[in-house]
Amino acid sequence: MLKKIILISAIIALGLSNNLRADENVQNEIPLNMGIYLRGNVNLHTFDVPGFSGTNITANSIGISPAGGFVINIPIAKSLYLSGMVGYSSIWGEINVPSTYLPLLNEKIHLIEFSPLLRWKFLPTNQALYVVGGGDFAYVFDNTKITPLEYRAGVKLGLGYDFKIGKCTYLSPEVTFALPFTDVSKVVNYTSWKVPQIRAGINLTWGCPKEEAIDTTPVFTPELSTGFTSVNFYNNDGNVNQLEKIKVQEISYQELFPLIPYIFYDENQAVPNPKNQVLTGTDQAGGFRIADLKPNAEKINQSTIDIIGSRMKSNPNSQLTITGTKDIVKEKKNSSISMERAEWAKKYLISNYDINPERITVVGAESPAKASSIRVEDGQAENRRIEFNSSSSDIMEPIIIDQEKVRLAEPAYIEFVPYAKSNENVTEWNLEIMQGGKLLRQFAGQGKVDSLLWNIYPNELAASEIPVDYVFTARSESGLESTSAGTIPVQYYSFAQKKSHQSADTTISKFSLIVFDFDSPEISDIDKEILIKNVVPAIKYKSTVKIFGYTDRIGTDEYNQNLSSKRAENARSILQAKVPNAKYEIYGVGENVSIYDNNSPIGRQLSRTVQIYVITPEK
Repeated sequence: MLKKIILISAIIALGLSNNLRADENVQNEIPLNMGIYLRGNVNLHTFDVPGFSGTNITANSIGISPAGGFVINIPIAKSLYLSGMVGYSSIWGEINVPSTYLPLLNEKIHLIEFSPLLRWKFLPTNQALYVVGGGDFAYVFDNTKITPLEYRAGVKLGLGYDFKIGKCTYLSPEVTFALPFTDVSKVVNYTSWKVPQIRAGINLTWGCPKEEAIDTTPVFTPELSTGFTSVNFYNNDGNVNQLEKIKVQEISYQELFPLIPYIFYDENQAVPNPKNQVLTGTDQAGGFRIADLKPNAEKINQSTIDIIGSRMKSNPNSQLTITGTKDIVKEKKNSSISMERAEWAKKYLISNYDINPERITVVGAESPAKASSIRVEDGQAENRRIEFNSSSSDIMEPIIIDQEKVRLAEPAYIEFVPYAKSNENVTEWNLEIMQGGKLLRQFAGQGKVDSLLWNIYPNELAASEIPVDYVFTARSESGLESTSAGTIPVQYYSFAQKKSHQSADTTISKFSLIVFDFDSPEISDIDKEILIKNVVPAIKYKSTVKIFGYTDRIGTDEYNQNLSSKRAENARSILQAKVPNAKYEIYGVGENVSIYDNNSPIGRQLSRTVQIYVITPEK
């Protein structure tokens, strides 16, 4: 009978747990909790008694008794708790013993129980169901008819289920089976008396989880978008207009490029940075040749010392003075750097161009005679230099490129204003300008992207109406990539096309041949001679002379606008005095259009200029 009861109890407990698995009111992780328990004990009495003829008779009986007390559950690992139960328990029962030697048993035994247990939530998919097991101990403090032992010891095993019925309140029905190791009584006739118990009850406990700070930080999702705010061009007054197309014309063309008599140095360095000066000399096969220079003012002025060396070799009577200077702010304590810079240039000319040392004089100076502003970094960088001064004017004369046929773009300066918007750092951006799949120009950088100016070189665009494509790509630090693209139509006019349309051909001469001193509109005597020698012969009575004044980026917009206008006006006065019948137009552009890279000393020097266009019809 005992086995049947145990089996039936186990089936009931498992069935109850399966029905409750889907309870959504139970937390998976229950904190330390404590409370009370109430229980009913099903007492399964059994013992052997002596019968007739010396045989033993097994007597069985079932009794019901109450229990209750205090319970605590302490989490010690995930899904594992150390539990303890302390309280009152009892063993009640009435046994009709079929023996002439023993009376009817009607017993009530009162105990104080203590149970150290482990609770294990063994199902990963249901952390409300648990198995419980451990020791079962009790102290007997009262009985009515017999003399029992002083304690009860055994083990118990069972199942339970946690219901969360409040924020911190748990109701846990529990069924266990307790198997004692000790007898109920020490009286000889009752020493075989055993009382296993099926226990069914409810635990009511309280325990609040630790309040965890709610993370209100929004989930970060990287974002990146690209595009173009506008694609513009600058008119003659330096005002911005939206670009619609590029006009390419085939014309007769001449351009003069200024030769800046300076080489710039990095801080405390006696050899120029390759970004400022590309040293060719006689190391390369065939040596350096001025005729091989590209028609680009910045590229030309990165070969200053080789141009001077080549011209001195061709003019053996020329003398040269090299003056080294320094930045009196950051290089103030470096007393030798000025002379070291000048000596380096002298040695380079001697070793690469076999110049007689007696033709070269070197001087070390504190700062340039016409220094740039020492209040800004750009000015300080420009004062770290060497200056060339020759007894022969042809050593420092402009570079002339004269071509019978050349393709010029109108407008010649196009401004791209791309953007890369992201909620993280932009680690890389790139703008490519192409025509017919051929890469014409590329700009690259990281972080914020500013407006990018494309100065279209002569012959850079093809002799066709293939449109110009531009592609802007940006990447963020998480690896996101975004690309935007556009197309600019091209309208092309060749000599043959203009003739078939009976359009008069023109000759355009472009002169960027004089450079002004820092913050000055005055034209030096040497530059006046250059204007008269090179520009005046190109001006005819029917020519239109357009003079554009420019500045570098140092200074305010308004100040530079006025300065550029004065430079253009001074150039017009000199030319008009020699050729008064031509048509003259002047434009003060200022720093609005950066015709050269203002991030380099060479580009800033070249930006202090006037560009003169002499446009002459051939008929």
